[in-house]
Amino acid sequence: MERIMKKPLVSVLVLSKDSAVSIRRCLDALVKQDYPNLEIIIQDGQSTDETLDIINSYEAENIFLDSQPDEGGASEGFYKGLKRCRGDILTLCWSDEELFPHTVSWGVEQLEKRPGAAGVYGGVMVTDLSGAINGGGNADIRMMSFDLEKALCWEQLPNYVTSFLRRSVLEESGFFERVASYYEAASAPVGCIMYEYFCLPGLKRPIYAIPHFMGKFASHKQQLCSNPKILLDLLAQLQHSLDYILGRPDTPDWVHQLDERARAGFHLMMIPNLVLFNFVDEAYEIFSKALTYNYRIDFLRGIIRHSIQHLHDEWRYEQSLKFLQLCLLHDPGNVDWQYLKGFAELRLGNYDDAIASFRCVLGQKPDDKRAYRHLIRLLIKKSFLRPEAKEEISTIFNLKIANELRYHELADKLVLIVTSGKNVAAKMSAIRGFSVTKAFKLLTYLIEVAEPDVVELQEICVATRYFIMSCFSEY
Repeated sequence: MERIMKKPLVSVLVLSKDSAVSIRRCLDALVKQDYPNLEIIIQDGQSTDETLDIINSYEAENIFLDSQPDEGGASEGFYKGLKRCRGDILTLCWSDEELFPHTVSWGVEQLEKRPGAAGVYGGVMVTDLSGAINGGGNADIRMMSFDLEKALCWEQLPNYVTSFLRRSVLEESGFFERVASYYEAASAPVGCIMYEYFCLPGLKRPIYAIPHFMGKFASHKQQLCSNPKILLDLLAQLQHSLDYILGRPDTPDWVHQLDERARAGFHLMMIPNLVLFNFVDEAYEIFSKALTYNYRIDFLRGIIRHSIQHLHDEWRYEQSLKFLQLCLLHDPGNVDWQYLKGFAELRLGNYDDAIASFRCVLGQKPDDKRAYRHLIRLLIKKSFLRPEAKEEISTIFNLKIANELRYHELADKLVLIVTSGKNVAAKMSAIRGFSVTKAFKLLTYLIEVAEPDVVELQEICVATRYFIMSCFSEY
């Protein structure tokens, strides 16, 4: 007992509501912790499924359950749970998450090595609701160094499940009084407790990210972030929290300079979840609002590219075009936007617009093989739409042997011929010098340089055969 009391008390806060599917694996991991001085504080939102029965089946003396309605949602439950925590060190583990058996011992040890730190956190492995690694293969791991500037701008979300914060620094930062001001006294607009939980102590003392993977973080459609109303409420709460921080007399000047960037970040960070759960119109509105602030361009590009890729994976190209058109309006020099726009237009059958986008890409990146590959593919597809196209493209085979011709020059010639609309009957005399050898060399060149997939390879072969047979049948 004496040895145990020398160790600081650690409080693990678990939030649950109708969590029967996952709460058992969460608690199994907590009762197996090898740290001797631990309390498990469960704050339940008055579950109506078997959650409470499962919790009550545990006989561990260090599990403390409270179940009551949380009209203010999970954030209010978080506050109620924190008030019940007695530990010198606080850590979080939601009911669909999981700590490794040595995680709490690790957290205490890392804080002991850093006596001046507000807190530490480790990396996580991303799982589904059952705790299985997403995709059934290698773990999707989430680890990044802590950057207070990015955290204040909501451009970085620390790993809450593996975080360990000192109560003393939370108190020093005014965190508990601040949260009480809107959950109890109602003297201030409701802020974002999750934002303030890291940012307020982070403004007082450093927080360290340790590159050790110490827990499992669940990502699934039953999460609260799948509800657009909750996300929009969170957006307002984040702005109230920022207003509070900027209004504090002890806030450094450099934080004030982040005002617009942070508000842009609050909006941008909502977009991936809104898109993921098919609230694309709401995501577009929030994106439009984000663009009115002084955003960080690299963060915007990463967020929107991720969202557009998801739309493309779901074959929702018309919706992605709306985002891309807005992106190009505000970030016109970005080659990726042009390429993604060309790809979406290609999938929608808008061949002229796709050709224009890929040519714009090539104007800035002359050696972009992706753009050339799609351009050739488009030109072959488009050739079947015009009666004279087979004659026009046939002339390419006599312009120059393919392996003697630079790839972009070949593409340019194809573009000129297919899009010119001129009567090229006079040029057909050149076909008399046509040879299968030249056609084969051209085909070989396309395959080697464009690196087509199986479908595209088949299309190129069929198109080449079509033109060869057409030429020989006419002459």
